[in-house]
Amino acid sequence: MQLQLSRNSTTNTVLSIPDGRPLYHIYTPGPLLRKTSFIYKIPETNVQRYEGVEKMTEVVPNQEEEIARIHWHLLHSSKLIWDEKTLEMKKFLESKGFWGRARIFTGPDGKNYKWNMGWLTSYLELDDASEAPKRVAELHQGNFLKGKKSVLEIDESVLFMQDLIIITFIFVETRRRDREKRRQASMASGGGP
Repeated sequence: MQLQLSRNSTTNTVLSIPDGRPLYHIYTPGPLLRKTSFIYKIPETNVQRYEGVEKMTEVVPNQEEEIARIHWHLLHSSKLIWDEKTLEMKKFLESKGFWGRARIFTGPDGKNYKWNMGWLTSYLELDDASEAPKRVAELHQGNFLKGKKSVLEIDESVLFMQDLIIITFIFVETRRRDREKRRQASMASGGGP
């Protein structure tokens, strides 16, 4: 399955399938400080083609159901509200690897999955020690200046946990982009990587 991001943002975007039908809406109110991101699913019974999906910044009343919230924190663990539970992201998505560039979680099938944060993109692998890692989701970066939008590709084998993949993707890719912005700012000011 391919989900196209309407904007070059992971905290204010609409995820749509190739025919233009929106499936998820990620909304973070407030122009300056990111405090809470709301992740909405657009139920199939309410889906209609949205005009101006690229400019969508408000929630569409009675047509979206909230599936999760991420409360962003800088000095302590961000919080995820999902499935009627409040979870600390550092425990739910455990940091692993060099400079914490990987985040691991357990899927509803009891298997471990690992988000890898590369320099330019993120991808999700089935992290099963008995097999070679299998890539099951990946962000293909677009070029918004040329009108090419980013696409999150999700393998059919993991569609049973599509909502969970979207939630974890929003967190991981937002953190990856934050890290990249800090790295670029450091390089621009004469600092090193």
